[in-house]
Amino acid sequence: MSKRKPVSQQTVTIQPPEPQTLAVQVEQLKAALETQQAAGKTKKPRTFAGFKIKLKFNTPNLAVECDCRYEKITSAQLDAQRIIIHRSTTGEEVQNKPTPYHWGWFDQTGKEYTPDQIHHYETVNGQESEVASFERTTELEISKLIELTEVDSFLVESEYELWSDNLPALHQFYKHLVDSDKAAVSRLSFGKGFTEYHALISPISREGKWGLIVTLTKMRKQYKHLMNGASPATPVASTAKKATSVLEAI
Repeated sequence: MSKRKPVSQQTVTIQPPEPQTLAVQVEQLKAALETQQAAGKTKKPRTFAGFKIKLKFNTPNLAVECDCRYEKITSAQLDAQRIIIHRSTTGEEVQNKPTPYHWGWFDQTGKEYTPDQIHHYETVNGQESEVASFERTTELEISKLIELTEVDSFLVESEYELWSDNLPALHQFYKHLVDSDKAAVSRLSFGKGFTEYHALISPISREGKWGLIVTLTKMRKQYKHLMNGASPATPVASTAKKATSVLEAI
């Protein structure tokens, strides 16, 4: 019977990291985290890519099926050029909010201020100045005439009918627009705010009667997604209904 050889034992001593080295590593990790967070804050906001929708068009001569996107045309870019801020006489920023009984000016704590305690400021191109709100328009003063067909190039915010009990006077104005094929341009504001519009006045006639339409607009339509060129249409399966089955029921 053979004897086992004695196994030699070795002692391994694990030295803990030096305190100074560990502290340096922690500071490096903190610096890297701060850099990452700062990069996240400066990240550009996502650009809206439009709502998804599918376009389908089928006729005996043409079948089109196309994935599309759509986006509302607005005048928001104009409003973004001017920032309006409201402050009380003591400097608190306030907002005009509704209550169950009335509209009022309130700060973040809920304290209400009277209208004579409110000052309005606008910031344009980085410059802030105190301003007054627009007054309600009481006279449509015509500033110019434009081609009637040009009205369609403006972005419509809303439309109104214009009429009068003084038919002879208003009809003269209507006839002038019809004879010259023009639309009249004025400005309109509902007051108590900082919004105004171009008022485009156009003549219309329906069923032997005449009238005037006031189109409120801030700008001409601006298109951001006009496309160049065209590719051959991708063939799609016919949408004709299936043939009737003549199989005997089983």
